[in-house]
Amino acid sequence: LLFRMSTEREKFFASLREPALLGFVLSMTLLSRNNTSEVLTLLLLAGLNAVVWFRLRHKFSREIKVFAAVNMSVYLSLSVILSLVCQPISTPNPLSSMGIVSQTLVRANIDEPDKWTPEDSEAYNRYFFTDRLEYCPELADLTRNCISKEAFRADYIGFIKLWVKMGCKCPASYANAFFAQNRYMWYPDSLIDGYVRSGTYDSKKCYFVTGVASPGTRIHFWPALEEYYRTISADISFEKIPIFSMLFSVGFQFWLLLNCFFYAVYRSKRRLYLPIGLILLYTVICLFLPIVIMRYFMVLFLFFPITIVATFHPKERF
Repeated sequence: LLFRMSTEREKFFASLREPALLGFVLSMTLLSRNNTSEVLTLLLLAGLNAVVWFRLRHKFSREIKVFAAVNMSVYLSLSVILSLVCQPISTPNPLSSMGIVSQTLVRANIDEPDKWTPEDSEAYNRYFFTDRLEYCPELADLTRNCISKEAFRADYIGFIKLWVKMGCKCPASYANAFFAQNRYMWYPDSLIDGYVRSGTYDSKKCYFVTGVASPGTRIHFWPALEEYYRTISADISFEKIPIFSMLFSVGFQFWLLLNCFFYAVYRSKRRLYLPIGLILLYTVICLFLPIVIMRYFMVLFLFFPITIVATFHPKERF
């Protein structure tokens, strides 16, 4: 729908059906999994509406109002309903989006302890459960889950001040922690194994596991197919094949998308700016995820054939 809106605007906005449908699909996509970051997602949605309105308001004012009204109303109403239903069962975690913050702060404490004053260390020990604190460069959950919710809620301003202060003192540690956290996203031929903790790494395994939670049972109607799927998911198999493995690398797919966007800009293929740019924006936002795993980046693989054909097709329309 985004590609059609970019390439065939007259047909797309000929009726209110497709703008309304795009608004609905966009809202459902953002609600599918946002890790309790609904406020940030709402800002992203509002920003997209603002960009579309600014670009197309003169010619398609009514249709864009419908698009914005549908996606905002669906997103807000469903967010309220889901919150009312789910919060009695599972309350939202205020620290869900603090992975990069905790990683950088802990890395600075490990790498540059000499730059911490006694007051800084005291605040650090107050905000973190240091007795069970672990640091794995690729997995922010270990440090994020060691932040004291009570201390954070009591003085979150102090926590932010500590993070900013140590960032000014230890910029190199912050940069190292940030890029080590998301390197599987941008390093070509990267191997996704972020859940494997240091000290227990098995060079023949990925982090995936297969199984069914009790009381369910797994029935193998086709054992050979089951074994094949287990091999390509739980074992490191095709990742050992040179060049071929890059097709299944998040890092390779990221650079492919980025270069296709640059090529589209170089060739002035403006109709591709919105569909490719939106996927690229989503990917860049994923830099701040607590871990790089395949399911967050499936859009890159699904979009791969469309990206190649749309970017390098000799005609503007195809």
